Amino acid sequence: MTTSDSWDAAAEVASRPLIAWSGLVWRAHRPKYGALDPGGARRFSGRYNCGEVDGPGFQTISAEVAERWPALYLALDSASCLVEVLRHTTKETFEQLNHRLTGIEVKAFRVLDCSDPGVVGLTAEQLYYPRDYRYPHRLALAAIKHGAEALLVPAVTGMCNNLVYFPDHADERSTLTIVRYHDPPFHLDP
Repeated sequence: MTTSDSWDAAAEVASRPLIAWSGLVWRAHRPKYGALDPGGARRFSGRYNCGEVDGPGFQTISAEVAERWPALYLALDSASCLVEVLRHTTKETFEQLNHRLTGIEVKAFRVLDCSDPGVVGLTAEQLYYPRDYRYPHRLALAAIKHGAEALLVPAVTGMCNNLVYFPDHADERSTLTIVRYHDPPFHLDP
């Protein structure tokens, strides 16, 4: 897949309003890291964040831009959050699973709603093409430059929407409050 030079991320994003959004979201993370800690996203690039290191074989915009930005990936549904963890797990890494599921109450004031990617001239396929993060990176960077602190996007799993929160660009009025957590028993019964 190649990105289209005709898609103008900045123009598409600039045509969309930023909205207030609040609700309960879920984050899966290893218990040794805080639920609001974007440390891993500072180091490694993901679908909507540009870190110091890109995964092997991944296509990103990191060579094209100087900016780096972390993101917290927050699911609007706890089951979808767990499916995301499992989606990135192989038979070899299953035994290493020990993720905490944390519920976070969010009040955000500058959210770009892309729950329908068509509103910014994209398709779900462009956002979720495996190992090609160029469209989502361009969308995220344009949103940040437009003043957004978060994106509301459909989850790759198709189960719900996700809130992709950019903590370095948070509105001063916004809050993320941990309300509960659960340590699911990831193990196989013999």
